[in-house]
Amino acid sequence: MLSITVPVEGFNTWDGSPGRSRGDAAAKAGGAGEGPVWEVTLMKLSARNVIKGKVVKVTHGAVNSEVILEAAPGVQIVAIITRQSAESLNLAEGADAFAVVKASSVMIAVE
Repeated sequence: MLSITVPVEGFNTWDGSPGRSRGDAAAKAGGAGEGPVWEVTLMKLSARNVIKGKVVKVTHGAVNSEVILEAAPGVQIVAIITRQSAESLNLAEGADAFAVVKASSVMIAVE
């Protein structure tokens, strides 16, 4: 299971419901926005192939974004995701990210 720790200041609302402010979030987390953090535990995945890497390039299109992740020196994984997803994940060059591969089949071809 993956866990991340995020400063409260990174959130606009406590739980996404309208009418709750950043101050409400900070108070709920135990402070006034000066140092409290939330620890978020990400859900378990059924995918067995989770590969950590660093974003080397993000190319945004009108609807989709191409994300290039470097898993090891010279080893790149390319994914096409929605632009909205790329923006909500704050994907940018130098960011750490994970490639999650879930496929019912993998094909290999040669010439």
